[in-house]
Amino acid sequence: MGIKGKLSFIALWDSIVSFLANTQLGEQLIANKCDVFFLSDILEKLNSLNKQLQGKDSDLISSRSTIVAFLRKLQLYKNIRCRAFEQFPCLASVSSELQDDDLALYVEYMENMHKDMQIRFSDLLMTVIPTWVSIPFEVNVADIDISLQEPLIELQSDEIMRAKFKDGKCNVWKTNDVATKYPLLWDRQHFS
Repeated sequence: MGIKGKLSFIALWDSIVSFLANTQLGEQLIANKCDVFFLSDILEKLNSLNKQLQGKDSDLISSRSTIVAFLRKLQLYKNIRCRAFEQFPCLASVSSELQDDDLALYVEYMENMHKDMQIRFSDLLMTVIPTWVSIPFEVNVADIDISLQEPLIELQSDEIMRAKFKDGKCNVWKTNDVATKYPLLWDRQHFS
C-alpha cells in the first residue's frame, strides 16, 4: 500500500497512536515506529510478489522470472544501509528518526529473507527453461534437440501464431492451438 494509494496502517498512524495514547501498547508502538514503517514497506513488496505469483496468467516461466527479479531487488533494497530510501516510501518519511543500528537490522532481515527464499524456491530457481520455450520465434532451430527442430520450424513459420504472439501479451504455451497443431512441442515444453 505504501504512503500513496490505498488506505494503510501508516496512513492511519496518527489516529492509531492517538487512540492508543497512554497505554502500554501505544508506548511500544511509538518506540518501534521505524520498525513499523519498514515492515509496512517490505510487506507491501511481499504482497505485490504474492499477487504476481497467483492468477490465471501465472506459469512456471513467469513465476521463475518473478522470483529471480525479487531476489535481485532484495539485493538492491540493502541500499537503505546508505540511507537510500527510494524503494521505501514509508521508511523515507521517518528517515530523520532512523539510527544506523535500525538500518543494519533491516539489512540483516532482508539478507535472511534472501537466503530463505533461495531455499524455499530452490527447485524453481534451478529449473532450466530452454530458449525454444521462452522465445520460440527467435531461437535458432539448429541450436535445439534435433527431434524438436521440425515442429519448431512449423511453429516459427506459422504466420497466424507469430502475429498472435508478436505483441508479447500472450504466452504461446497457453493456447489450445499449440497443443493441437504441435503436440510434440506442447509435451516437451513442460521441460525436457
